Amino acid sequence: MTMFHNLFTFLFTLSLQTQITNASFHHHKRRLAKNNNGDPKHGNYCTLTRHWHLSVGDDPSTSMIVSFSSHPKCAKPSAPVGAVLIGKEPNKADFVILEQNDARMYNATYPNKKKGSLYTSDYYHHVTVDGLDPNTRYYYRCVTVPSVLVDNIANEEMEDAERGLRQQHWDMTSTIAADLAERRRRYLKGGEDNDGAPSFVTAPAPGNDSRVKFVIMGDLGERTHSYETVAYLDAHREGINAILLVGDIAYTQNDHDIWDKWFDMLDATSFASEIPLQIATGNHDIEQDVETLDIFVAFENRFLMPQVQPAIIETMKGPIDKSLVDYPLPYDFGNAYYAFTYGPARHIVLSSYSNMDPGSKQYTWLVDQLNEVDRSVTPWLFVSLHCPIYNSFRLHRREPQLLHAKRFLEPLFVSHHVNIVFAGHVHAYMRTKPVIYDEVNDAGPIYVIVGNGGRQANAPYHRDEAEDWVLLRDHAEFGYGVLDIINSTHAFWEWEQTGFNAPEEAGKLGRYEPIEGQSDRGYVQNQFFLKK
Repeated sequence: MTMFHNLFTFLFTLSLQTQITNASFHHHKRRLAKNNNGDPKHGNYCTLTRHWHLSVGDDPSTSMIVSFSSHPKCAKPSAPVGAVLIGKEPNKADFVILEQNDARMYNATYPNKKKGSLYTSDYYHHVTVDGLDPNTRYYYRCVTVPSVLVDNIANEEMEDAERGLRQQHWDMTSTIAADLAERRRRYLKGGEDNDGAPSFVTAPAPGNDSRVKFVIMGDLGERTHSYETVAYLDAHREGINAILLVGDIAYTQNDHDIWDKWFDMLDATSFASEIPLQIATGNHDIEQDVETLDIFVAFENRFLMPQVQPAIIETMKGPIDKSLVDYPLPYDFGNAYYAFTYGPARHIVLSSYSNMDPGSKQYTWLVDQLNEVDRSVTPWLFVSLHCPIYNSFRLHRREPQLLHAKRFLEPLFVSHHVNIVFAGHVHAYMRTKPVIYDEVNDAGPIYVIVGNGGRQANAPYHRDEAEDWVLLRDHAEFGYGVLDIINSTHAFWEWEQTGFNAPEEAGKLGRYEPIEGQSDRGYVQNQFFLKK
């Protein structure tokens, strides 16, 4: 862990800036834009952070990535440094950890009627906290540190004499999360009062047979039904260890203000700051800038996944056809594709929009990952990507991303006995039976579409009668899936339905009446032990 050497100076100076009110971040942003009061000595907004969210680190049992943002006007004389105060007790910080890389920010061109004007993002801070204990709860705060105070940083623990100041600063920063205190207090296990400090629990050690539970959702957006889904998840978050969001995250249509609204939506919950959120890239996350032609700018700046190496993104030579996205896009590594182990499960997250053909960076990396999986340590193997290989709906059937995945990835999934492949893209829900090359086979992977997270749920069926390999499909209700890993051989799957379209929400594709009493829940047997 990277910690403050001259903590006395840091906490004393920072405490003078932390007399903040409960005014919203947005009000600070608007007011400061007018009065140009950007000097941290004259404004308290530099210690007001927002959009706290988590991602697992390289080893989820011992590391966590804490992400948050701060106001761009804090950058005097240079960008502020993100820091996380963390400890094992609700109101006691044992360490202060600095972000390992410079804070990120970006500009983007507003589309359409706003064309020519620039959006300026917050500063995004990604702090990797490592050296943690497996399966342990930690409490934390997110703050920014003026860059002029980081000269005396060293890798050492805090001195006992500094503990009083450390405790003082923890108390003073409590107002940062005051608006979330009631929610977090309500959902915190054991009913402890932690004054709004969020907490997270590290993963069990690899090979541990602990029971773990994952939420899988896709195509969330920031619409009426998005809020409905998020509220439902927040109310049923107990026992959830990680959330996988399989692409099409915010649906900004290049209006990056919507990204801020999307994170504001999560800020109103408790789960975003307490449960790691693992993302895959979707077509609506490409967000090609109308002037620079840059791609995946927000996706790479606002999030940090457990990366193989920094992103490689080439500048596009022309605009992308939004009706049929080019394949492949010049995007590798970074948040595009990565893997992590969570207790008895190995997760591999792929990019449908990066090259997945044999010989490509992603394909070569995937083969290596699959060959390294030890099913005696992680008996469960899951893959997440945006575009579905199996699709019982009329839309998105002939896109190159799906065809290349079917041709080149399905053989790998079959030969390595992948248990479940999760996807979104289609605004509907579907779960297949175990299937190998379009034939039902108990040893084959199961394919799940959860593209009904909130943006829409109205994809028409390809034909009235479902294919033989379809276990259940639905195009009327919103929701997400929950996978409960019980032991090495059995898991339990449940589709959580969170809402449906009202008659006035029909849209271009129409509206479908939900089927009363329909559900999809049941045990899943680990196909690895049934391999033929």
